[in-house]
Amino acid sequence: MSIQFTTVPPHSCTTLYRTHIYSHIAHHELIRMKYRSRTELTSNILEAANGGATKTKIMYRAFLSYAQLKEYLAMLTQNGLVAHDVEGEMYRTTSNGIKFIESSRELGGLFTPVAPENRLT
Repeated sequence: MSIQFTTVPPHSCTTLYRTHIYSHIAHHELIRMKYRSRTELTSNILEAANGGATKTKIMYRAFLSYAQLKEYLAMLTQNGLVAHDVEGEMYRTTSNGIKFIESSRELGGLFTPVAPENRLT
């Protein structure tokens, strides 16, 4: 009777570790982004589409549902912030979209969290 061992691919531990780390990061991102404004959602979509991306990639990168994605892509395309390449099914952030991202980052930088004062009254 011979014993046969099943070999585990050398990358499996690394793959499992990466999967764990990515899911951990995604979990904390979702907690942090629980309630996002329309401006934040728009910026996330524009950043995800920068350089070109499919609907699926944008949806996962921006942490959106498909219903949200359809609504926002229609609005962004209509307003000229995203261009849609019909043949390749790719969406790309336009120059106006880049300006929107930069403006929203500047606005976000103006709001810094302030620690509440500890008052003993």
